[in-house]
Parts: sequence; C-alpha cells; structure tokens
Amino acid sequence: LLSEPTNEEADGKLCFEAQQTERISEQLEFYRGMLGNEKIRKTTSKKRDMMVSQWRKRKIICRDFMMMMEECTDGTVCAKKCFSGDGQIELESDELVLKGAKAWALKKRTRNGGNSGRSTKRAKVGVDNRNIDGLSPDSSFVGVLLSSTGNAQRHFLDEEAK
Repeated sequence: LLSEPTNEEADGKLCFEAQQTERISEQLEFYRGMLGNEKIRKTTSKKRDMMVSQWRKRKIICRDFMMMMEECTDGTVCAKKCFSGDGQIELESDELVLKGAKAWALKKRTRNGGNSGRSTKRAKVGVDNRNIDGLSPDSSFVGVLLSSTGNAQRHFLDEEAK
C-alpha cells in the first residue's frame, strides 16, 4: 500500500500530465498550420535522393575498380581487405571512417572515465545543452551510414560490433 501514490499525489500527476498533453497538442496544431512543411519535406527528400544517387555511383565505381585490380593482380590485391582497411591499397570508405570514429570515442571515453569523476571541461554557468524541446542529444551517437536502399542507419558507441 505504501508503494502506491495517494489520491493527492495521483491528482497532482494527472494535472501535470494533462498540462503536458495540452502543451504538446498546441505545438502540434502550430506545426500542422505551417504552410511550408510539405514543400520543405519534398525539397529535402529530393536533395537526399540526389546525394544518395551520387553516393551509390561513387561506391559502384570504386568497387568496380577494386574488383578489376584484384583480377589484374591475380589476387595479390584483395578488394575485401582493402575495403576493410587491412589491404595493400589504403581506402577511406564510409565503414572505415565510422570504425575510426568509434575507436576515437571509446578512447576518449576511457580517458575521461579514469578522471575520478571530474570532467576535463569546465561547465559554463547558465548554459543549457538541451535544445528547445528539452531533449538532449545522445552522447553515444557516432555517425550515419547509408544502407543499400538509401536509408540512413544511425550508429552508436554502445552497439555491439557485428
């Protein structure tokens, strides 16, 4: 019985949640009322599709070149190893850059972790690191890769290596 809220606590929580719901509903109506949302969405989608097609084109050209190099050298240059970063030709692929970013972030985390709880940066007084809606960015976010279908795949530091 003691773990359940009292009537006064429940009424207070209900009132708070009702106010939050009302505020969010007002924001939703405001954003729905904006005339440019559909136009912005379409132009952003067009730009993204154009960048994805350019990315695919460059990736295909690079992959074809590496396959041709592997065939011409009778396997001395291995395309698979080159793309993973362990080959004879050093390539900077998206996967390799993401792998380096994860390694750097892990190194930074371990370096700051052994600091007996103190931060190396000085906190600025009166500065809020959250955005307007009160949401803070995820500190474990590392980067984004495009899948073969052109969708963005977010990669985080805490993910297990696949």
